[in-house]
Amino acid sequence: MPGAALRLLVSAVLGPVLLLGGLLGASLGLSGCGGGDESQHAQRLVEHAFLDSTAEYLQNLRAMEQEIGQMVLADTVNSVEIVPLISQRYRPLVAGLHERVLALDTTAVVAPVRKAFADYLALRVAAYDAAIAGLAEDRPELYDQFSRMQVEVDRLGRSLDRQIKEVRAQVPEYRR
Repeated sequence: MPGAALRLLVSAVLGPVLLLGGLLGASLGLSGCGGGDESQHAQRLVEHAFLDSTAEYLQNLRAMEQEIGQMVLADTVNSVEIVPLISQRYRPLVAGLHERVLALDTTAVVAPVRKAFADYLALRVAAYDAAIAGLAEDRPELYDQFSRMQVEVDRLGRSLDRQIKEVRAQVPEYRR
C-alpha cells in the first residue's frame, strides 16, 4: 500500500473514534428520576440507561483507538500489519458494538440516536471489510473504496456527536 494510502488508512481508523471519544466525559452518570407519572419515570430510566450504554460503547471504541495510537507511535504500521488487526480485533469489536446498539431499548427521544449510532458502526464495519478484502485479494482499489467510506464515516460521526449532545440536553435529570 502506498505511504499516503497507509496514512489515510491509519487516520481513518483513528479519526472517527477520536471524534466520538470526546463524548465519554459528557455521557457519564445516572441521576434519580423523581416525581410524577410512572410512565415518564420509566421513559427516563430507559433514556438514562441508553445514554449510559452509549458512553460504555464509546469507551470501548476509545480503548481501540489507544491501541492503534500506540502502534502508530511505534512507527511499525503497514497494511500487512494493520489490516489483520482490523480483521481480527477491530472489526469484531465494532460489529459487536453495532449489535449491542441495535439491542438497546429506546424511547422516541433516543431512537434517532440509536439509528444514527447503528448506521455509523455499520458503515465502519463495511469500510473495514473493504480494507480486509483489499489485502486478501491484492486489490488496491478497495483501499480507495475504504478511504471514500471513511469520509462518510467521519461525516456520520460528526452528526452523531451533535445528536447525542442534543438528546442529552432533552433528557430530564441526566447528569452530564
